[in-house]
Amino acid sequence: MIGIVILNYNTFEDVVDCVSSIRASTHTEYKIYIVDNMSTDDSFMNLSDEFENRNDVIIISSDKNGGYSYGNNIGIKAAIQDGCDYILISNPDIVYYDSAIDEMKNYLVEHDDVAIVGPSCKSLDAEESQLFRKVYTDKLYTFSRKPLSVFAKIFKSLRTEYDKPDGDDFVFNGMVRGCCFLLSSETFEKIEFFDANVFLYAEEWILAKKITDLGYKCACDFKAKVLHKEATSTNKKGNAFKTYHLYLSEFYYMKVYNKSAYAILFFYYLSNLTVFFLRSIFKKDYRKMMKAFYKASKRLMFGSRSADDAKNKIEG
Repeated sequence: MIGIVILNYNTFEDVVDCVSSIRASTHTEYKIYIVDNMSTDDSFMNLSDEFENRNDVIIISSDKNGGYSYGNNIGIKAAIQDGCDYILISNPDIVYYDSAIDEMKNYLVEHDDVAIVGPSCKSLDAEESQLFRKVYTDKLYTFSRKPLSVFAKIFKSLRTEYDKPDGDDFVFNGMVRGCCFLLSSETFEKIEFFDANVFLYAEEWILAKKITDLGYKCACDFKAKVLHKEATSTNKKGNAFKTYHLYLSEFYYMKVYNKSAYAILFFYYLSNLTVFFLRSIFKKDYRKMMKAFYKASKRLMFGSRSADDAKNKIEG
């Protein structure tokens, strides 16, 4: 059975559309776990009413808004406890086309070297929006940042993503987009689930690193097709909120998982603080978060490298 985990934060209508598409397109046995991440609207109540007495849907209320990883872990653990052999992580703004989930599950069964498989993701303008992220290193991360990112446009070896391939599938070291992907429950337990120390962003980086270290690859199965509306709940937040979590989550990855040298980490630390401070001069939302960003950055910079010991979860 496939456990399908959908994390909701003020996206009731998208969740309903997503569930409807799953029901219409999926033939493999499944159960849907909708985790409400402490929505600030009536999402939880509306979802409870919408799916009342539906055996294929379970509604779970998170005890707090702990972010993407924390919320998804709640649904994943519930699915594994119910005996699900596979876990599909799905954004609420995904619409599944015929047999997309079945196709991904069959692909995973047939490829022992692949731990994670994602689908072809078409955007609203019918363009392929799937990404093929490499495993992040100091070199890739450094040259992804402005102004050095100009060199990545010239040299392929400095780019953080592989070019879109031809063919029915693409197998690589790295990670597809986190909006929709499938893996076995056994793999999720091996990698100890999502790292809930990150509130938002860098989840794909961490997964890519974890599965690569285990000797597995990631794949995109282009025969599995979904629509990604990209109406994410983070778009409702200000730029400072997104920058706050992006910088801290990336730094956390580079320190805890990439094991970057102290001098390199200190460069990232100073760079992040400088950019955030300069933006705070002109933008009110950055000024409001400057103090919190400084404190969180300092804790990450001078704290432990261990994910188990790094209890300074990145809150905003």
